Amino acid sequence: RYELQLKGAGRTPFCRGADGRAVLRSSIREFLASEAMHHAGISTTRALSLVVSEGPGGDTSQRPWYSSDNKRQLPSMDDPRLAKYSDAQKRQIIASLQVQSRGNPDMMIDEPCAITCRVAPSFVRIGHIDLFARRATADMDDEGKGPRYDTSSTEWE
Repeated sequence: RYELQLKGAGRTPFCRGADGRAVLRSSIREFLASEAMHHAGISTTRALSLVVSEGPGGDTSQRPWYSSDNKRQLPSMDDPRLAKYSDAQKRQIIASLQVQSRGNPDMMIDEPCAITCRVAPSFVRIGHIDLFARRATADMDDEGKGPRYDTSSTEWE
């Protein structure tokens, strides 16, 4: 028995506040990673299909991105923050920072959306349990026997 799950098809009760859409770039990366893990003998979800979502005029989502001039300022060898380190340690610190030299995304770009159909024996994850735990109230039920849960959301149906 296998379950199917659509990723990128829109908001769900389990989404974390975003638009629920996936962009083609990350969908391709997930597809390739799931196949590589499967062929390496690692049990994981498999991507059954990947479809570019095309609506009237094109279907895109705005996502943060890095401009070409987005570089973090790196310290120099005589930076006072590095004064307590030896020259070898300073070079190592600067080299390490250089690898991570991008700052935060500083622009928004339109990216084409995609929908991935994933397949697995089960999609139950700790996040599903956390979702219901967040919705539980600390109040006791009317009989004082245990916590009362907010069952008004459609996920409980």
